[in-house]
This record gives sequence, structure tokens and C-alpha cells, in this order.
Amino acid sequence: MLFLPQTSIEVVAMMTKQEVVNRLEALLKHEDMEHIIAEVDAVETAYQTIVDQEHDSADDSDDDTAEVDETTDATAEAETVSESPAETADAEPTTEPAAETETTEEPAVEETPAADETPAPAISAEESLRLDHRVKELLNLINARKSEYEAKKDEDENANLAQKKQIVEDLKNLIKEGPTITQAYDAYNELAAKWKAIGQVPRKHYKQLQSEYSHQIDMFFHTMQIFRDLKVYDLEKNYEAKVALIAKVKELESETSFSKLDDMLKVYQTEWAEIGPTKEEQWKEVRNDFWQAVNAHYDRIQAHYDSIRERQKNALEAKEALGKIVVEQLELELNSHKKWQEATAKVIQAQKDWATTGHASRKDNDNAYKEFRAACNAFFAKKKEYYGQLKEQNKAGHDAKMALVETAKSLKDQTNWRDTTEALINLQKQWKETPSAGNKEDQRLWLLFRAACDFFFEAKKEYYATLDDRQAENLKAKQEFIAKIEAFELSGEKSKDLDALKGFNEEWRALGNVPRKDIDTINNAYKAALDAQYDKLKMSKTEKVLTKFKDKVESLTQGEDGGRLIEQERRVVQETIKKIQETIDQYENNLGFFGSSKGAEALKQGVLKNIEKAKEELAIWETKLKQLPKPDPSLRQERPRYDKPRFDKGGRGSGRR
Repeated sequence: MLFLPQTSIEVVAMMTKQEVVNRLEALLKHEDMEHIIAEVDAVETAYQTIVDQEHDSADDSDDDTAEVDETTDATAEAETVSESPAETADAEPTTEPAAETETTEEPAVEETPAADETPAPAISAEESLRLDHRVKELLNLINARKSEYEAKKDEDENANLAQKKQIVEDLKNLIKEGPTITQAYDAYNELAAKWKAIGQVPRKHYKQLQSEYSHQIDMFFHTMQIFRDLKVYDLEKNYEAKVALIAKVKELESETSFSKLDDMLKVYQTEWAEIGPTKEEQWKEVRNDFWQAVNAHYDRIQAHYDSIRERQKNALEAKEALGKIVVEQLELELNSHKKWQEATAKVIQAQKDWATTGHASRKDNDNAYKEFRAACNAFFAKKKEYYGQLKEQNKAGHDAKMALVETAKSLKDQTNWRDTTEALINLQKQWKETPSAGNKEDQRLWLLFRAACDFFFEAKKEYYATLDDRQAENLKAKQEFIAKIEAFELSGEKSKDLDALKGFNEEWRALGNVPRKDIDTINNAYKAALDAQYDKLKMSKTEKVLTKFKDKVESLTQGEDGGRLIEQERRVVQETIKKIQETIDQYENNLGFFGSSKGAEALKQGVLKNIEKAKEELAIWETKLKQLPKPDPSLRQERPRYDKPRFDKGGRGSGRR
């Protein structure tokens, strides 16, 4: 038969998963099922310790993964039943600790501190998972053998119980019938032999049955007055044996393994029942000493398991409280990054605290952990969904803000101060309405956007800081240029002279702006000087007017803020056309009021001349309107001037400064 040394707690504490598998495979080959049952709990404890350490390690990390579930499931499904106490025949009455219920399992190995151990080499997640499945497979095979063995054992024990009860009844009848001493001994020996041959009975009937059997044996010997026929030497020898056995029972006080203590008490009770009688005057004292020593150990065992049950109860309450914390966080309305961070910190702390709560009973521990793990998984799944949606929203915000940044960069070098200022202010308004791209990305994009805006407004500020000096120089240059126009002599060639006058316009535009207070004066002086030159040309009045207007349009188009000035000119032309048309309509309406007298006819002719003159003027203004470029819809109404806006930290402009 294959021999396996008993697994000590120190050896168990240092086992690895591979060693657990090796041990289970060796146990599976063993023939003694009682030995397997005694060993498998210790090996399973080693495996549970390894799994708990893996759980502790996994729960300490910020990773929201749930790989630990597969390992825990393997452990939960590999649960086995605690070892049944070995029972022996022919024992004196016993007193054992009362079980919590008939089905309460009794731990096989007492918890003791683990010895210093060398850390096992790390294995891959795939290898760990393979070993978990192998442990589960081996435990299932052992449990199957165990179930078959215990079913057969229960059947045998129930049959043994019936037979032993019958033996007790036979002993009672033997005492009542009072046969001869020889017949009584023969009958007694036959019944005792049967009792020894029968074997174990169910645990719950063991104490009562053993007590009744021992009592009937004592009654038999006393009733039949066997003690008077026994030699004093034999009685003293039995007394000494019983006293020595009591000493051995008392020596068990140093035993720290309660499983081993329980087994030894059963062995000593069997030995007690087999020693035989003592002198009647010694019997009561030695019996009381023996059972007092035995019951003291059973009280210690009972207190030990009561303490374990109390710790398991407290551990279960602590685990349930941690589960409630996670469920509370799961049920909160978490709609911000800050709230999710706070809730996550509480859940992670609950996971850390879980490792320090200790163990409840195997069933309660597994159920509590499944509920706790499910709540944690649900929380992190909800968190993942939230940040997935937030990531999509942030991407949309990032794309929109990046587009504004690129637009601002394209405008930062513009010198069309008015239009560019309005464009940048409009971009700043759009920025405030753009969704967030995430705190960190918002700040990065905002710095890029603001840098582009600041670059433009600093350039604009620098430009206008020296504007007065430049405008004063421009005014002096324009005054000199007007003097040049006034001194200009026409050549007499119309085409050549028109080109020269048109060139004056281009030179005038190139001279730049003058102080606002001098604009009208200098422009009127320029217009008067140029008109004087145009008047010297041999051209019709209409041709002169249209030629000068054409030059004016070209000047406005090429100048700063040209689009806006063109639109202003368009409105002036349109208003003038409207007024002239109204005047013509009024004249034509008045024609109907003149009579047929000679005086009325003279007035009518005057009105007709006015109408004709107005129509000629209308034709000139309509031609001017056609000479203007096509209108820009965005410039149909003049907008207010803005300067560089003030910014707050979050990128919000304070508007006009």
C-alpha cells in the first residue's frame, strides 16, 4: 500500500499550486480513504491560502479587471466535507462537545502561524489557471470517492448500530435471567466478541450507545458477583492501568492540534472500556477522575470551536458591511470625474479591507465573496461605460477646439485690424460654447488658442501705439502731395492725362491714414485739387463724374477696411438713387395739376426740364452703382469696433475693453 507522511501545518503553509496538485494526485492513489479524508483538508487549506494571497494582490492594484473570479470559482467548487471522527468499539461512556447542529462540519486542522518561508517562483497567469483547473478536477475525483465511501460507511454504521443495540438488550436479558456463572461468562464472551466485530456506528449515537453498553457490562459483572471470583491481583492491575490511562489523558493538555486531541480522546476511551473492572470501593473515584479529565478536554475543544464560530460570524458581518459600501457607491448618481474618483477610492479601500476581515465559514465566505465581487464588477463596468461616453464627448470637444485653434493661428498675422479683431472675438465666443475636451486637454488647447489671439492683439497694440506719429507724417506727406497735384500741368493728350490723374489716386492711397480730426480737411483739399485738374480735361460732365467715381472705387477697394467702405459707398449711392427717383415721381405727379393756360404751360415746361435733368442725374448714379463690386452679405450692416478682450483663466473673454 502507498505510504504518505502526514502533512504538517508548516509544510502546508509553504506549498505552491504545483505542490498542491502533486499532493492531491498522490492522495488519489492511496487506498486508505480515512487517511485521504484526514489529509485532503490540510492540502485544501494550503490551496485556499494561495488563492487568498492572489486575491489580496489583485485587489491592491488600480486595474479594473476581474481575472481573479476564475480562480475563486475554482476554489469554491472544490469545497470538501470535513473529516468524520474515527470511532472505535468497546469503549467506556464518552462525553463530547455538543455540536452546533447535526450537520455542522468540524475543522480538521487548527490555525497556526505560518513559518518563515522562501517565496515561491512566480508563474504565468495561464499556468496558474491550468493548475486551478487541475486542482478542481482532482478534488472532484476525491469527493466522488469520498461520497461513495461515506454512503457505504453510513449504511454499515446504521447496520452496526442495530446489531449493537441488540447486544445491549441481550446483556440486559442475560442479567435478568440469571443463568449459571459458566453460562453467563460464555454468553458474555460471545456478546463481547460480536460487539468488537461489528465496527463503527453513526457519530450521533456513539456516546449514548457506548455509555449504555459500558453500564450493562458493569451491571453484568456486579450482578453476577464476578468481582468476588476475580483475583485481587487482577483488580489492582486494572486499577493501575486505569490510573495510568488517566495520567495519559491529562498529558493531552499540551496538545495544540484540536483534531488530533479529539482523535486521541476516542482512542483512550476505547482503552478505558477494555481494561476491565477494579475493586468496587475504587471504582467510583477512578471513574470520576477519568471522565473529569476527558470532559475537561472536550470543554476546551468546544470553547475552541465556539471561538472559531464567533470569529467567523464577525468576519461575515464585516464582509457584508464592505459589500454594502460597494453597493452604495454603485447606486450613487455619479456624473463628474471628481465624484467617480471619490467613489472609486471607497471601493478600492473596501477591497483592501476585505483582505483583513478574516474568514467566515467556507459556505458563507464563498457566498459573501461572490456578492462582493459581483458588486465590484458592476461598479467598474459602470465606471468604464461612463468614461467611454466621456471619451467620445471629449473627442468631439477636442476636434471643435482644435479647429478654432487652427483658425486663430491663420488670423494672427493679419493686419486688417478691424475685421480680424471681430473674427477673433467671434472665435472666443465659439470657444466658450464648445464642449469640453477633458481638463488636461482643455488647458493645453486653450494655451495654443490664447497664444494666437495674444500674438495678434499685441501686434495690433504695437501698431496703434505708434499710429499718431505715423499719421502726423502721413498728413504732412499728403499736404505736399496736394501741392504737387495743384502744380501739375496737363499735356493736352486726354489718355495720357487720365493715366496721370489715376496715378495720383494710387500715390494718394499709398500715403496712409492721417489723424481723424484732419481726415475731412485733407480729403476735401485732395478732392478739390484733383477736381480742378479733371475740369481742365476736354470731357463731358458725366464722363468726368464717372471717371472720378471709378478712381474712388478703386481707391476704396485697395485700402484698409475696403469691404466695409465699399458697402458704405453702396448705401450712399442707393439712397441717392432712391431720393432722385422720388423727386422724379413727384415732378411727374405734379404735371397732372397744370391747366391749359399760357402761364401754366410755362410752369409745365419748367417741370419737364427738371424731370429730364433728374433722369440724367439718375442715370449717372445708376452707372455708379454698377461700377461698385458685388455686395458682401457679411458686411451689409456696420458692426461695432472691438479691441483686444480680457481673458479669464478658463478661456472666457470679458468682451469689449
